[in-house]
Amino acid sequence: MQRIVFWQDSISIVQAALIRNMAAHPECEVTLVAEKGITQHRLRMGWSNPDFGNAKLEVVPNDETIEQLIFREPYRTVHIFSGMRAYPMVWSAFKRCLSGQAKIGIFSESANWLGIKGKLRLFRSLADAIRFRRRIDFILAVGHLGVRWFNMSGYPQEKIYPFGYFVEKPLSLEAEIQDFRCIGREGVHLCFIGEFIRRKGLNVALKALGTLKNLDWSFLVIGDGSEKTKLETLSIALGLTGRVSFLGTLRNEEAMCTLAGCDLLILPSRWDGWGAVVNEALMRGVRVICTNYCGAADLVNSPERGCVVKARSVGSLKSVMESWIRKGPIKPEAHARIRKWSQCIEGDAVADYLLRIIDHIKTGGPRPRAPWLS
Repeated sequence: MQRIVFWQDSISIVQAALIRNMAAHPECEVTLVAEKGITQHRLRMGWSNPDFGNAKLEVVPNDETIEQLIFREPYRTVHIFSGMRAYPMVWSAFKRCLSGQAKIGIFSESANWLGIKGKLRLFRSLADAIRFRRRIDFILAVGHLGVRWFNMSGYPQEKIYPFGYFVEKPLSLEAEIQDFRCIGREGVHLCFIGEFIRRKGLNVALKALGTLKNLDWSFLVIGDGSEKTKLETLSIALGLTGRVSFLGTLRNEEAMCTLAGCDLLILPSRWDGWGAVVNEALMRGVRVICTNYCGAADLVNSPERGCVVKARSVGSLKSVMESWIRKGPIKPEAHARIRKWSQCIEGDAVADYLLRIIDHIKTGGPRPRAPWLS
């Protein structure tokens, strides 16, 4: 039996499905170590406590517990660190593991490499690669942005494996759709779920929709944030009153119910290391339009599942949204095909992929391929 220890900043719903399915494997003993529980910020966004199944949880561990986790049975242990420098406890545990014999993996999205600050981040990452790459056995690079980041940072290509964040599959999709408040309305239903911050690019979507008022659509906006007033003002100025509905922050179950009844999820981020709402949409048979600076664009690699547009471009987003809106609401058969495809991003499929990565690292053999890229 092998020990797998996940080290991360806080408990997260976007890792529960993976960790629970890893812990369900008869040959795995899984521990999740978190510096803190779910943050108040995430709770305000509608998150709830996730189910980690048989995984052992160590939240706010003391030094003695950390020491035992690091140095117990190293030859059958794999440590997987979510990031490196970003979180004090994770960074400290990573450095202490360097002198041991256990396998070490990094689970990380890309830093933003754009601009002067981005160049400084890359320089530091290059320095870390020189220092640590021989000791790191594998990197779970989140999205195509993560793969590109670790390539630019100087890590060997053979150590980099495409990865992502993965959410729970819907327990009762039919009930979600039946309860959706907008069933019976005509037109194409668009949806945005996320924080109202500049990085999420919601203003780009509103500006694009401001040029499409002659088409039959509605736009449901779920979330809150520092730019709420600015975005509501922009919507009014663009003449979108009655077409755009700001629903505020909803409980996750209610947000997913709303999403399930829509035709298109819009994620116009200027930068998103992943964007787990893309998973949530596809698992409900909802197409996605996201930008090329969303890591989860990896999941939209088929025209049936939506489209990837240029980040920050009103014209690019407008053109693609217009095309999809003119096609009308999603057809039931396309909805069903997307749902069926999404089985490859469910927790059991991703856990199997990670176990094959670990087996490949330890014993050799064929290099596994990410199921959502196959």
